[in-house]
Amino acid sequence: MSESSDGKRRLPVLQPEEAEESRSPKQWVVIGTVGIGLFFVPLAMLANSFIHWVTRAHMPDSAGGTVAAYQALDPAVRLKISLVMLLAPVLALALAALFGGALVGRFGGRAQIKEATLAGLAAGGGVVVYSVLRNGVRMLTSAPSLPGVLQLLMSSVIVLLVATMLARLGGWLGFRRRPSISGS
Repeated sequence: MSESSDGKRRLPVLQPEEAEESRSPKQWVVIGTVGIGLFFVPLAMLANSFIHWVTRAHMPDSAGGTVAAYQALDPAVRLKISLVMLLAPVLALALAALFGGALVGRFGGRAQIKEATLAGLAAGGGVVVYSVLRNGVRMLTSAPSLPGVLQLLMSSVIVLLVATMLARLGGWLGFRRRPSISGS
């Protein structure tokens, strides 16, 4: 403890050091990519549970959600189920990219919005590669059709755009929340 000018004893206050960040911006791209992946896994699980719940609510008798049971539904219900199946995973990826980008933007040291954007692009690329390895290879090797290939291509572009743009937005929001360290 030290005494101040008014005679009161005060505890020492730690001042932030203005030391240079030890991690390079490239390392923050990797940290952001891993962060997006870590955010995406539980969000994708929640999205999958929600899809399952909506599907079971409208097709309780079908054992595995068969195509025949789906086609027997009212067109408005089919549209609702299709939109849920499309938008729930996209929303999960968008939130994960937003949070991962904000992580890089807020705590990234010398890393800025560009590194958050690159992290989103890398994470989106990982999702696309996983999707192609899981579904696309089978589709392309069995009986490739033009609509199937175009669907795979368009979904890949959408995933890359959503992950990249939301990570950029998260990076911008995180960068704005950085504490400003003034020299005086």
